[in-house]
Amino acid sequence: MRIYFAPCGIGLGHVGRSLEVAKYLKLKKPDCKILFSTYSDALIPLKTEGFRFVEAPKFEYWVWPDGTPDPWRTLKWLSGKILGVFLKQLKFEVKQVASFKPDIIFSDSRLSTTIVGWLLGKPVITMLNQFHVVAPGFVHYKILQTLSDIFSFTFLADGWGLSSKILIPDFPPPYSISTLNLRIPPSIKRKIIFVGPILPVKPENLPNQEILRKKFGFDSRPLIYVAVSGPKWERFWLGKKLLKYFSGFPEKYQIIVSLGIRENPNVWRRGNLTVYGWLKERFEVLKACDLVVGRGGHTTLTQTLAYGKPMLLIPTPEQTEQIYNAKSAVKLGVAKVLDQRKLSKDLLLSKIKEIFNDKKYWKNAEKLRKIALNFDCLKTTTNLILSYSKK
Repeated sequence: MRIYFAPCGIGLGHVGRSLEVAKYLKLKKPDCKILFSTYSDALIPLKTEGFRFVEAPKFEYWVWPDGTPDPWRTLKWLSGKILGVFLKQLKFEVKQVASFKPDIIFSDSRLSTTIVGWLLGKPVITMLNQFHVVAPGFVHYKILQTLSDIFSFTFLADGWGLSSKILIPDFPPPYSISTLNLRIPPSIKRKIIFVGPILPVKPENLPNQEILRKKFGFDSRPLIYVAVSGPKWERFWLGKKLLKYFSGFPEKYQIIVSLGIRENPNVWRRGNLTVYGWLKERFEVLKACDLVVGRGGHTTLTQTLAYGKPMLLIPTPEQTEQIYNAKSAVKLGVAKVLDQRKLSKDLLLSKIKEIFNDKKYWKNAEKLRKIALNFDCLKTTTNLILSYSKK
């Protein structure tokens, strides 16, 4: 069987979950042939994992060094180019799919590949967590948001509707983290499957919290796991800020920071602060910790809740998906949100104290952990992919 994977290349979330599906698929069917098509940030983990890939034409938006999108510069930059960029992607994907001759295409939020699969008569499984896309930075501008809505409910909706199946790696309603981005058109609801969070390592398959804390050198004091994520420039900016603020944090807390740098496996410890360039055992740390501090990325949120941990979220300013995910987490009673533009050591400590002083956050997170037990995203997704080898 031949499978063509096409994850969005912005950030590491899309390629991360596509990689987990591909690795699980290889375990179930070792002789299957896999080819990835992606771009930008997503290329690094593919090189590390050793999967064959082709570099597709990239699409990106203009951002400031801290990761904040700038809608006006993006519009100016893309003015007159966006159609050309999209047609270039279509041409590239047609050539690659025609050459590789896959039995099925797995597209993670890549509209061009979903359309190409339909054009070439290939079954397409699309994984995504956004139907209603409010373009980054547009949320404060009514005219731009209206244009974004029109685009979402016409072109995008029709494009996603060309998929054979659409998988949403989230909790089912009313517990979905991506609720505000899931205004699904009635015409394609029959194709939707909620498959639950992507969990390559399940919490019930790991040792208990006490054993894991001892493994990493932590005691019974509250343990805070800080997960720095996002595109490279954004990880650098946020990581530098958080290291500064968590240095010298009260001794009653233990902090472990992962900077998200795959090329840097180094670890250093200073007092109650432990820093990893890249944390391979992140699921073990996720189970060992009490609280997670991070962005509002969909995969991070759903995996954290599947482990029953509350969160302090610092969404990237103007990054509408993260902002909406964070709003959903707050509504579910599992998170507090801190505005990055007001980020300081005192405010960070204050928010963390508020969470630890209110047990409702752990109670609500535990409820979602139990819901997650009813799902096996990787198994469901893989079985669906393999079902097309018999058609």
